Amino acid sequence: MGLPGGRCPYLCCCACHVLQLVAQELPGQGRGLLANAAVRKGEPLLAVPEQLVISPQTAAAESCLSPVLSQQRQQLSDWSLLALFLAEQLYLCKEAASSSSSSSSVWAPYIAVLPRSPIGTVLDWTQEEVDTLLAGSGLASTAGLIRGGADLLWEDLQPLLAAAKQQGLCPEGMFGRADIDWAVGICLSRSVRLDSRGGQVVLVPFADFLNHEPSCEAFLVWDERQHAVVLRPDRDYSPGQQVIISYGPKSSGELLLSYGFCPPAGSNPHEAAHLHFSLEAGDPWLQVKRQALQQRGMSSSTSFAVRIDGLPANLMPYLAFCAAQPPSAAQVEALARELFDAGHLPAVGGVGCERLALELLARACKAALKGYRQQAEADKQLAAGVQAGGGFEQRRGLMAAVRVRERQILSRTEFVAQQRIRQLRIMGA
Repeated sequence: MGLPGGRCPYLCCCACHVLQLVAQELPGQGRGLLANAAVRKGEPLLAVPEQLVISPQTAAAESCLSPVLSQQRQQLSDWSLLALFLAEQLYLCKEAASSSSSSSSVWAPYIAVLPRSPIGTVLDWTQEEVDTLLAGSGLASTAGLIRGGADLLWEDLQPLLAAAKQQGLCPEGMFGRADIDWAVGICLSRSVRLDSRGGQVVLVPFADFLNHEPSCEAFLVWDERQHAVVLRPDRDYSPGQQVIISYGPKSSGELLLSYGFCPPAGSNPHEAAHLHFSLEAGDPWLQVKRQALQQRGMSSSTSFAVRIDGLPANLMPYLAFCAAQPPSAAQVEALARELFDAGHLPAVGGVGCERLALELLARACKAALKGYRQQAEADKQLAAGVQAGGGFEQRRGLMAAVRVRERQILSRTEFVAQQRIRQLRIMGA
């Protein structure tokens, strides 16, 4: 379905409504898009043309800050530009509403249907909630990165906003912290990453009503031929059925932090427990190892998402490199080449790297299981009675369900690792 021309995003919504898709409020899910007619798998269903996609370039060009943005464009992230754009458009909508007039912005219909604070992401949680609900979970570091990223974005904007104020480019109050935080939350929960356009982050009005299902294999993607963001469904739909997409292979915990919801228990094949690993501060080869990792685009401290059905591709080499103690600096680099470049797990000091990695993994799983403040049975009870309506009580129940799944993964991973370690010891490896 091609959307009509023009610049008003409202036409996008109208096109969805009268042709193949209709926006509708859905219990417990907010808005979603329903099939308005029979839909066939693989057929083009939605195509949002480039002029209706809010890209960082669009955000910069249409902003009242464009005179200063043109000087600092390369210094700002895609998210920063989109957040500024959203905050400006929100201000214009508020001003129009306060004066009982209609906004002159062509984006006003889109801004009007976006959720207001709280959106439901981890950015809306209090620090006490973060500390309480994520205690012991590897998601605590993920939440820290998200919340810290919002703080850094705000700090990075200060020189630009000061220059804009000095030049009289924007009215007082247009870019307040609360509105910027709201805009970051919108980007977190609604933006789309277009891999075929260099990983550019964009907003796709009204297509962002599409809800997520873990089993879905349909995505919003850029179609160069149509110059549009398109959706080709992965299944047939009957009239009245909700059309769904995938937000990516995300665990329920990741979905909760970024979008404010969790799929039903047992429905998400991407469940994961997040384990954090780093080089030991007392490692005699710390600097040599750090340099070897940096040369290969890796960090000396990182997290891995461990799933019930297997380990991430780079986990075993990384753990082996952390644990192994070669006799010289030259052999540290040789080990890095074997592990990361050749994909081998050699022996170091008479002990196989597979065993070293598995021992470190088993210890990490055991420590993570002991790190939870909540008792396993209490979490199961909370998870069985998740309350609706948002807020702390719902988040508490959803995080209890996440911890139940994390414990299952960690217990299974530790068990499998210990079994393999015993086999390797018998083999003398």
